[in-house]
Amino acid sequence: MSVIQVCRCGKPARFGKRCEDCYADDISGQDKHAYDNLSKPIRDMPKKEVLALPISELGLEIKVANCLFNLGIRLIGDLVLKTQKELLKSERIGASAIDDINDGLEIFGLALQQEEK
Repeated sequence: MSVIQVCRCGKPARFGKRCEDCYADDISGQDKHAYDNLSKPIRDMPKKEVLALPISELGLEIKVANCLFNLGIRLIGDLVLKTQKELLKSERIGASAIDDINDGLEIFGLALQQEEK
């Protein structure tokens, strides 16, 4: 299982230990974004807002994100409606991609649909 780095602002980190916004702020000398969100952890975001976020916010590898995009999955809300079995039917999504997806969703307190038995 991979460990997902989380930026100081609470978003998934993509540039070492910083998210894209904080990385851009650090380069420009501004640090406003990182401190605006410190009081509002990701898990406390309203579910409606989280489900409307693009899958890019999950911090997935480009290959995995592109596969989801090609399957018509653009938002986190689209993704959580899928089961692991449905995603594994795609020839480009394997067990490690599912682990990455689950790790990304876990940051937001979400998971893929459970398969009915």
